[in-house]
Parts: sequence; C-alpha cells; structure tokens
Amino acid sequence: WINERGHKWGAAVEYSTRLQVASTSYRIPRPGLRNRYYDFAAGYRDETTDTSRSTLKRLSASEVLDRWHGYQRMLGLRFLDGNFDIAEEQRSSKLLYAEASLSRKRADDLIFPANGVAVTYLLRLAAPGLLSDSSLVQVRGDARWVQPAGRGSRVLLRASLGALDASDFDALPPELRFFA
Repeated sequence: WINERGHKWGAAVEYSTRLQVASTSYRIPRPGLRNRYYDFAAGYRDETTDTSRSTLKRLSASEVLDRWHGYQRMLGLRFLDGNFDIAEEQRSSKLLYAEASLSRKRADDLIFPANGVAVTYLLRLAAPGLLSDSSLVQVRGDARWVQPAGRGSRVLLRASLGALDASDFDALPPELRFFA
C-alpha cells in the first residue's frame, strides 16, 4: 500500500539458470459497489528451455472487475517486444494485443483447498500494423479440479484447451504459442 486511497505498488524478481524475470506493477482501486481496479505493469523475461530461448519486454494496462456475473473479468492491452530462438530459427517480434478473461474459483479453502474448482476463459486479439508483426486470434480455456481422496490426500486434475490463428505464426513469441 502506498497511500490512503488504496493504491498498491509491487515488484518481483525471479532468478534461476533457466528463467530470469523482473516485473513491477501499480494498482489503482476504483471506488464503488463492485470491487474494480486498474492495473499497470512492466516486465522483462529471459527464458531458456530445451527447445527455445526468448527475451521479452512487456507493458500492460488492464481493468479488473471482481464480481461480474459470478466471475472476475479482466479487459486489457498488452505489448510484447523481444527476440527468440525456436528450433534453430531466430526471430524478433512486436505485438500489441487486446486481452479479455473471465475466471472463477470455488473452494472450501482458498489457501490449501481440499475440494474445489477453478476455471479461466481467455481471448487475445491483435491486428497487423497496429504495433504488431502479426495478426492474432487466440482462445483458451483452463480448468483445475481438486477433490478429497481420503486420509488427508487429494486428487488434482488440470485441463487446457485452446485454439490459435495468426497471419505469421513464426512471429509469435513462445509464451503465446501452445506447447505439449
């Protein structure tokens, strides 16, 4: 918390051999009956995997509404700029895209749930020429389910389903692609 109006500022640094991340965010609450806030963020990510390497810078601005028909709704703009290597091919990319998501969590305990479900629906859209090297339409759905399995144990299941269409697929950074 940085002031009496509820503004929040945060920063995070993560460092490992495979992944280096630095980010900062600023949150501005909007007073009203429904919990709503604006979030502005910037970040840097350098990741190396067995099949790819990417270095990305990110800027984002979004509005989050906590209670929208039983979901948390997020509407925002994201800008990615970076370089990446995938399977011996080197590329650089710029991408400005709109992003919308709906998410819902139901659980007996939000810290360590033994019984619950969480779902997230995501849509991303970009048009070439608007600070973007490619058009993008991405739809994704994620679900997580936890159920007690007796004597303090539990069963955790996770599923993801998505579709992606881009005018220049090779211009998409690894974090926007689907990998098995």
